[in-house]
Amino acid sequence: MVKKERIGRRQVLQLGAAVAASWSGLRTTWAAWEPPESAMPVQIQVDLSRPPLHPTNPLLTGTNMPWMYGSEGMMDPQGHVRDAMMARAREWSPPVIRYMAGESVRGFRWRQGVGPQAERPVVKPDANQQAQRILFGTKEFLETCEALGSVPLIEVNMYEGQEADLPREVGDWVRYANSSDLRSQRTGRLLPKVRYWELGNEPYVRDSRGPDGRANPEFFRPAQFARRLNAAMAAVRSADPSARIGIPFALDTLSGRSWRPNSEPATVVGEQLGYADKLLSALDRPQDVDFLSLHFYMPLVSGDGPELLARLPNDEALYWGTVAGSETLRRHLQTVAEFWEQHPR
Repeated sequence: MVKKERIGRRQVLQLGAAVAASWSGLRTTWAAWEPPESAMPVQIQVDLSRPPLHPTNPLLTGTNMPWMYGSEGMMDPQGHVRDAMMARAREWSPPVIRYMAGESVRGFRWRQGVGPQAERPVVKPDANQQAQRILFGTKEFLETCEALGSVPLIEVNMYEGQEADLPREVGDWVRYANSSDLRSQRTGRLLPKVRYWELGNEPYVRDSRGPDGRANPEFFRPAQFARRLNAAMAAVRSADPSARIGIPFALDTLSGRSWRPNSEPATVVGEQLGYADKLLSALDRPQDVDFLSLHFYMPLVSGDGPELLARLPNDEALYWGTVAGSETLRRHLQTVAEFWEQHPR
């Protein structure tokens, strides 16, 4: 019987930051958007004199930084950090930064983002993105974390390439980040080590067929994905025993209720149903999982560009959906923790 104190009883879950990608069409739409004249003013008062209700984990608050487009404008096309962008980032200084930002992991090979920027190969992430160099590679990411005082978290591409090559790809990346004495170009100091490694992003939302009916090369059934996790987890542990490993996780329901009302997008789709149980049953060493990456959107409104704007509900529905978010999240985390604790593995 596997003991599970590491998840469920001691700092149970780490909520993976779930931030929607801002692709060009959506950016253009929002850039032209103006708030309505009837917008309701809102004031929020925070009483800092009251003691906190309970300790909080600062790592639950953070942001994503993808590699594409110089991390979406953090760097200019020549690979130089924009001072104004860095100054705004320092105003927040996010406690943790996740490198990749979900779906931007597609087409990413970490070795292509190493070395002099001008000599890095031109790569094309996917059909919807421009061909470009990885200007914001691992070292640039760690230099940003150093500048902001943020804890680095790296998301690993688990969907492309041969399964037999995955351990070397992952293990070499961990060694490069944590054992090669990378130094900051800005300060000359050793860059922070990457303690947190997240293995994959949302495999449970991938169908076996794409919109065109063709087979989806990024589709893995839970047991197949578990095999990849087993190989990657062993590689991370071998390269750095102190590393903390996280896996993408989702239940078929949200806080005990179906996530499919009115044909809305599901958390777990199609052939992925039963993902949590099937995945956990197929892991060799579930005790090596240090945190779960849970993606939670509240309220959930999906679509791109004009389609997204057209699907937005009225202001009152958005308000109540947002207000309900904290309680829904609390119940969902409780449900996930109970599932993990009660699972036979």
